[in-house]
Amino acid sequence: MKTHLGRRLRDIFDLIESGYSEVWDTCCDHGLLGLAVIEENKSEKVHFVDQVPRIISSLKRKIKSLAVIPEASFELHVLNAEKIKVSNEKSLICICGVGGDVAIGIISELLNRNDLSQCDILISAQYHMFDLRKFLRDHGFLLKAEKLSFERSKGYELLLVSLSNGEDIDPIGSKLFDSKNSESFKYFRALASHYKRKSLGDDMYLETLKLYEDLV
Repeated sequence: MKTHLGRRLRDIFDLIESGYSEVWDTCCDHGLLGLAVIEENKSEKVHFVDQVPRIISSLKRKIKSLAVIPEASFELHVLNAEKIKVSNEKSLICICGVGGDVAIGIISELLNRNDLSQCDILISAQYHMFDLRKFLRDHGFLLKAEKLSFERSKGYELLLVSLSNGEDIDPIGSKLFDSKNSESFKYFRALASHYKRKSLGDDMYLETLKLYEDLV
């Protein structure tokens, strides 16, 4: 694979199975993930999506410079991620590099605009992960795979979810916790501390706090 992926993007890429008819890369990492998917033939077509024309133009130039990528294997869209329209075939939407609250907004709109029964969603979000997990649970999503990834001392929960198959989504990602792994321990301890501070001003966070404190 010619495209260089950092540790987090590599972990995201490794969660993508082969065999998708289409993969939608919302270009939060400048299209690197989608380029890697094309190079490794993990999908028949990759759609690159960004609402900023400059980013799509830059990506178009980059793809042309590579020359080896056939035009039939990709499409470029100047579009808000919320307005993606998936096919009725096996699809994957990658929502990476945004806040959990933003991911909730995007997925909510996707549900309104699409039949997602044949679609997987791969999420790598920062912050608001408890709220994101609750949203996914409330809307019937199931967990196909998850991983805790680290890059530059920051932790990222990676979630591959589907409406059609998988297991129940844990409210806090308990299976990602490893008391013998310093990065994992620090990540969840920081979340417990975060909700402890929030609970001082609002009792509604006490239940969430207990979940994290019981874990660490």
